[in-house]
Amino acid sequence: MTIVHPDRRALLLGLSALLLGACAGPAPQYQDALTGLHNLPGAAAPLDVPVTAGPTVALVVGANIEKVLQQKADGDKILKSFGPLTNTMQVADSDPQYIITGAISILRQRYPQLQPVDDLATAAQRKFATTIVLDFTLRPGSMSGKQTTANLVAIAFDARQQPLSRIETSGTTTIGYPAYTTRLREASDIALAAFKEKVDSLWR
Repeated sequence: MTIVHPDRRALLLGLSALLLGACAGPAPQYQDALTGLHNLPGAAAPLDVPVTAGPTVALVVGANIEKVLQQKADGDKILKSFGPLTNTMQVADSDPQYIITGAISILRQRYPQLQPVDDLATAAQRKFATTIVLDFTLRPGSMSGKQTTANLVAIAFDARQQPLSRIETSGTTTIGYPAYTTRLREASDIALAAFKEKVDSLWR
């Protein structure tokens, strides 16, 4: 059995918290999901309204996904600057690709014909019957006892780019002690499970 000296244990726990806090950093200044995409805010779309999609369905990413990806890139630079002390668990846990892939997979299960396009204008030009804007925000906590939250939103539009329905879900976890990760993946799992339930029950 390996015995860790109390002073060394305190140092290790302190380092884990330091590395976690360094990666979290301040959250981006998030915007409405439809900023730069539509003249209406996302809140203008009716919440939790049943929708039947048309034969062609486009997927557009919302205004905040690029911000989340940049936050991840900035956080990884800080984390990896610690070299051998890099908190690899946090690097993996904080990867937003997990929630992106999960949400798109849920939509693709419902709409196998789903096709990514650059924006709503392109979807209208290509005459898609239905367009879905998918967006999310991630707010990782910075230390033990703080909360981490993942939010998902999807907004469905008709062929005339009129909003038909909005689905919003979230997942929240509390960072444990020692704070090896922000538990972002767990928060994402909660948000994704609720998202799947709403897509399956409301959207056809």
